[in-house]
Amino acid sequence: MPLGDGRTAIGQIATMKSKKILYIVLFEQMVPDDEVEMAWQSAIQSPIVIAGSSLDARLYHGFWTILGVADVPDPLHLPASKVAIGMPPTVYVTDYRETRRRLATSDEAETLPNITTVSPMRLEKAFKALHGLEPWLEVYDPLLPANIVTEPMVFGEEGVDQS
Repeated sequence: MPLGDGRTAIGQIATMKSKKILYIVLFEQMVPDDEVEMAWQSAIQSPIVIAGSSLDARLYHGFWTILGVADVPDPLHLPASKVAIGMPPTVYVTDYRETRRRLATSDEAETLPNITTVSPMRLEKAFKALHGLEPWLEVYDPLLPANIVTEPMVFGEEGVDQS
């Protein structure tokens, strides 16, 4: 992800929800544009600083380049969300891929985010803002790893399948 200032942000498609919906993580370490081919593998060893479910548009149109294949950071904790089903609605907690769910507690129903997919530009702008290249906006807050409610937080390490 070129930043426009001579540096490139390095990210990874951590998993795919569908062909076009990707869970993308961006790593703290940036690399000089002219060293990307040699330095991206060291950058993916740095902490994840931005993460979110997004679309493939920036990849599809060539604004972001795929450099190679690498192991996904371990542990990678995917986000949990809430979803309302039925009329009147019943609120459930669901995992990222929406393959397991359980009834939400009243606290989870109030605090968990709805299933969300953001534009790839939001990921890019959040990364730039994190590094002082743009102003930080409140809409970027949910993309910070510390603010993401994860599957293990709501399902435990093993998870509960109550589909």
